[in-house]
Order: sequence, then structure tokens, then C-alpha cells
Amino acid sequence: MPQIILDENDSLCPSCERYIGFVTECPYCDADSYKGSLIVKMRVMTLLIAVAGSILLGLSALCHSIPILTVSGIGASANGRIVRLSGQIDGRVTASEADGNISFNIKDGTGRIKVIVDSTCAQMPALGGQKLKQGMRLSLVGRISLGDDGRARFLARGMDGDILDVSGEEISKSGNGR
Repeated sequence: MPQIILDENDSLCPSCERYIGFVTECPYCDADSYKGSLIVKMRVMTLLIAVAGSILLGLSALCHSIPILTVSGIGASANGRIVRLSGQIDGRVTASEADGNISFNIKDGTGRIKVIVDSTCAQMPALGGQKLKQGMRLSLVGRISLGDDGRARFLARGMDGDILDVSGEEISKSGNGR
């Protein structure tokens, strides 16, 4: 591989001798400045690599599906992961007047977890004006958070799919919660 040897004169304009970096034309006097073809090729290659990387990152984000997790499957490795959790509301639904958060417990047949719905998501359009109540089955998308005490909490960021009440009648349909 050829080595690039640059001296400080390569970054100065040949006419006015001001610093111009690696541009091929001086912005001060419009004089042409010869730069090695390898430098020009490297600039084009870095641009192509950046564009290709951005495209691959976008494709990987589009193809990624949110995994479904059961309460019994929550461990230390699940901390901070965005997952989908489905279950039935167990116990009271409480709303905090101080910060507007809603909290309740969900059981999915394998265990129970405390769910906290942030005040920004508390007015979930998927509910269609219905209040959350005990026995209601729903599917949530959110983040698992393990506290210092080792207990897991589910920080909901949206609804996913159908929301069913205790009788099994459909209340509403929503998007995927992303």
C-alpha cells in the first residue's frame, strides 16, 4: 500500500500561501491547488462508505422486529431491551397526580410485572377513550428496567395490536406501537 507523505506546504495555497486544507481550489484567490489523486480518491471512498453504512443501518432497523417476552423470561440480560409484553391487568390501575404516570401489574400466565406508562403515553389513542381496568387484556411495547432491588419493571411506550376487555369484546385496534 502506498504511503502518503504530506508536508505542511500541501495544505497551503500555491498563490496566496494561506491555509486551505485539502480543497482543490483556494477559497480566497480561486487558484487551483494540485492535490494528489490518492487524496481525492480517499475523499470519494469515505463518502461512499458513509452512504452505504447509512443505507445498511436503515435497512437493519426496518427489518428488526420487536421480540415477544414472557415475565418468566426476564433476566439480567433483558435489562434495557425493547420488548413486546402481552397479558392481563391484575389489580388496581393507579395514576400519579404529581407526574401523570399510570401504573398497574400485568400477569401473562408465567408471572407478574409492574408496568409504568409515562405521562407522555398515558393518553393512549389505542384505548379509544376507555379507561384501563382490572382484567383487561392488552399488548404493550416498552423497555425492561431492572431496579437496584433486582425487581423488574416494564416502562411502556405504546400499545400494540388489539386491546380486549375481560369479556373478550374488542375495544379498539392500533398500530404496532413504534
